Amino acid sequence: MGNGLKSAINTFTATQSLLESKPQTYFTALRNPFPSGYKQNFYIYYIKKDLYHKDSPLWEQLKKSIYKEARDKEFNPSVISFGEEPDLLYISLTSKLKNNASIFIRNSGTEKKIAVYLRGSICDTKKLEPIGQKCVKILLSSMKDCENNLYLLEQNIFNQLSSGPIIKTKLKLKKPLGDRVLSEMVKQNLIELTKKGYALTKLGEWYQSTQSMDN
Repeated sequence: MGNGLKSAINTFTATQSLLESKPQTYFTALRNPFPSGYKQNFYIYYIKKDLYHKDSPLWEQLKKSIYKEARDKEFNPSVISFGEEPDLLYISLTSKLKNNASIFIRNSGTEKKIAVYLRGSICDTKKLEPIGQKCVKILLSSMKDCENNLYLLEQNIFNQLSSGPIIKTKLKLKKPLGDRVLSEMVKQNLIELTKKGYALTKLGEWYQSTQSMDN
């Protein structure tokens, strides 16, 4: 408790000049001392994790796609390697405006899911998000494990929502994992909760259309 009080006193002492010069914005500045950046994570669940690793065909496809999309948006992309995590695809993005951004993709260490991470400045949001969305579509169409029980439950929910929104009480969620799959479909941005109930997002509609073509 003593250390906590000392830390608080040190903080107030260090920011005393800010309190004197800008009392109206003092606490706002303490909460957000640095400019906010853009941070977005995209998730894909129920995957075959062994399809994604360094120099695999999927790895190379993602790298090629990111390089193309990034250059089209006037970024200069470059891969950065991390010896402790060789299967992490990390691409640094720089621009003439000296804005630094990055996109990186990695498998979960504990779950059958993969994530796309975007980091950058707020002003680059409209450039970064389409790059991430393109990666998500590649992963959705390439990595889903059709034999995974949760994937089958996901498809069941897709089939129910294909004709339009449904309120949760009318959805036929198979126990005991139906609620979990519903939640993870929202996290994947495949479905969303609307005033009329759960409904497919634009990404969900796109993904379902690719499933229909495969079948």
